[in-house]
Amino acid sequence: MTSIIITLLAVAPAQLPWSRVYVDQHVGSGAAVQALPNAEVRRYLSSDRTEVVVIARAPVSRVTLALDVHTGGEVLYPHLMGLRIDPAWLAARTDTAWLGMDGFPGECFAPLVVHHAAGAARMIADIEGRACRPVYKRNEIALEYAVDLQPGQTAVFRNVVARVAAPSARQACHALIAAYRLHFRDDLDYGALQWGAGYLNIQLQNHADPLDFVLRLCLNYPQFRRVQVWGWTSDRLDGTEDTSCCLKSARPHPRYVGLGELDGLLAARGVDFARYYRADDPAIDSYPILGPRYVDVAAFLRDVRRRYGPLNSTVVEGVSVACDHAGLIAGSITGGADRVTGRSRAYEQPAPWFGRLVFDRRPLFAGDSNFDWSWTTPDTKFRTYRQAFLLGCKFDWRGDGNPVVPEVLAEWERVRWWEKQCRYRDTEGISSVPAGLDVRRFVDRAGKTVLAADQWDDPQLRTILVDDKPVVIPARPLCIVEVP
Repeated sequence: MTSIIITLLAVAPAQLPWSRVYVDQHVGSGAAVQALPNAEVRRYLSSDRTEVVVIARAPVSRVTLALDVHTGGEVLYPHLMGLRIDPAWLAARTDTAWLGMDGFPGECFAPLVVHHAAGAARMIADIEGRACRPVYKRNEIALEYAVDLQPGQTAVFRNVVARVAAPSARQACHALIAAYRLHFRDDLDYGALQWGAGYLNIQLQNHADPLDFVLRLCLNYPQFRRVQVWGWTSDRLDGTEDTSCCLKSARPHPRYVGLGELDGLLAARGVDFARYYRADDPAIDSYPILGPRYVDVAAFLRDVRRRYGPLNSTVVEGVSVACDHAGLIAGSITGGADRVTGRSRAYEQPAPWFGRLVFDRRPLFAGDSNFDWSWTTPDTKFRTYRQAFLLGCKFDWRGDGNPVVPEVLAEWERVRWWEKQCRYRDTEGISSVPAGLDVRRFVDRAGKTVLAADQWDDPQLRTILVDDKPVVIPARPLCIVEVP
């Protein structure tokens, strides 16, 4: 038996403090009715789906659906491409305030939250994509809804409340996110964005001869069928905000007088030329459509749009259940500067596999943008690019020399990777993985298993188990293995 807590906060001071209703969850159909001073709550359920109906008797401003969980477990939270909340940090907290970002849509990519402890995991998720705030405490997880209900008005909340037994949170999420994907399918057709190695990230404001630089890079790396340019509305960068990459403008700076001609030249070679825009620019709708777009900050906005342009040519920053576009997941691999060891938010550890399970087929780009650039150097063993490979992401790459990108490009070409249209399945069914090897599972459009393997430090011929059957991993730093 599981308890769901329905907490109602009334607008009127007379209705404070919180009213709390515990509704026992039984498998099957039926209704549980609770009469509160400010509302009547009815709960209907069928298997792991729940429907909560709140009928206001007095003004109600917030409804929180919460699950009791074991103290001392770990939380998987839907910010960036996923954060793992350190269990020791969470267990040590004594305050009772809800923790979390500003909500979905916005800083959260999906309306869900997961908790794992003592061999079991629980997830609560909104299956209609309703605006809410995923939150957590030391011993609770919840979805918090802002409402404005007057007496006699009704609100209905439809959720999945799932429980899975598994030794780790990661293993549990394979089943939990699959339950969520029954209600959110990542099956859209992204056309040209579904193919190719990614895009060349060109910071025009950083180059003395920017257009010549773009052309030379495109000629050197024909595997990239898209160029994405920042800074096309600013002067050469001089350290001021006025010359930065990311102005709210669509007026080309005079130093890029040949930009249109370059666009046409690249188009003739089959290369898309995408310009930078900002979703929070009030004038964005007044700008002429000059071709493919990159729309910055879009998926992190509370008022994110479903679409900012054609699906086959528009990439946005971030990724969201509320937005259909392919996304640049910059910062998701490192977690950002504040989350590295010793920094203020180090208790929030990056877990990009979590979000990739949700967006299992969507074209995603990872590489040099935001703080992820800090793991693109020899001393970090090019970890950002290697993680992008394991996640099935395309590259967001500025063309700086490194050994990982060329090796991955060759491997993708060898197996015709993008034609397989693989879905990400993380480590599902994979076991007996020796130290020094990281393996991820994908399922191609024919239903066959494909593995991406990383043993950068010590390439050896190794054997792992996939669905309890032995599979040999070649002695190569990075490789793709097609399982018979």
